[in-house]
Amino acid sequence: MSARNLGSPAAKKRAKNVKEDGTNGAHENHKLSHDLAIAKSTFSLAAPKWLQPYLSHNHKKRDGEWFFIWYSAVWITFFAIVLAFRLWEGISDLGYAIIGLIACVPCIAIPLIWPPPGEAHLPWQQRYTFKANVWVAAFNFVGNYFWTHYFFALLGAKYTFPIKYELNKIPPVCFLLTQPYFQTYHAFSNLILRYVRRKLEHSNYWLRLAAICLVVGAVALFWSFAETKTIESFPYYSFTDRERMYTIGIGFYALYFIVSFPMFFRLDEDPSVKPKWNWSKTLLDSLASAMIVFILCDFWRLAIGNIIPGKSVHTLPFLL
Repeated sequence: MSARNLGSPAAKKRAKNVKEDGTNGAHENHKLSHDLAIAKSTFSLAAPKWLQPYLSHNHKKRDGEWFFIWYSAVWITFFAIVLAFRLWEGISDLGYAIIGLIACVPCIAIPLIWPPPGEAHLPWQQRYTFKANVWVAAFNFVGNYFWTHYFFALLGAKYTFPIKYELNKIPPVCFLLTQPYFQTYHAFSNLILRYVRRKLEHSNYWLRLAAICLVVGAVALFWSFAETKTIESFPYYSFTDRERMYTIGIGFYALYFIVSFPMFFRLDEDPSVKPKWNWSKTLLDSLASAMIVFILCDFWRLAIGNIIPGKSVHTLPFLL
């Protein structure tokens, strides 16, 4: 075909039709993968209809993701009862351990013993729910063990639990409660990130990237504020200046999630990715994310410092 024929109206029309067919084909494949995921993920059918399009198209992940969203309602209800009836009063190490275990253990044990249908055929170590718990547990441990000391040194936070046993000055109940807390944050951030990615699937790359960054930042700030605000009545976790914590300190806490949300989202999202996600790759990915957060926390220490006027920190907080 000559160059002149390539530029003819007929050729342009054929090219347009090919392009449209390709777009339609991609749309059909997208819809097909969604329909297959629903067919194989019977547990997630219990999700509200408006929510189902934003669950994963990977049926092995879809049911597990819905489990963590479903369990969020369970542990939040339990913790609301603890706060409302002040069940922390008059208890010691054992009492706090029981509260933490009641919230944490089902989050890990239920999908191991009664796995969602979409992943029930898999060995336990290959299930999304197990890998998600590994990812969050590693991130949770580093966050509590190390980064909480930045809260003490930079944000004016203080723990005054009436307990005898601590791990690096952190009450063990904090490690236990963080597991369901962080699973909830990451499960809902997955839905929001997936919504944005799908809505902007055919948009300019830089526009899509900017939108995702803005959304990640907004969701990170939301959860940081929500957690800080909802537990303000708990007397054994206090701040020197709570208003500054709400306006400035939540920006520090959000550093955790601007890294973890997009990193966690990748877990089992695309089943075609090689090598496959196994528990060791999942653990390394979580620890890599934690290292990035660690760096950002220390950059805050050097660039912004203590949010309480008149106070400063000249050494690493966890070495104080």
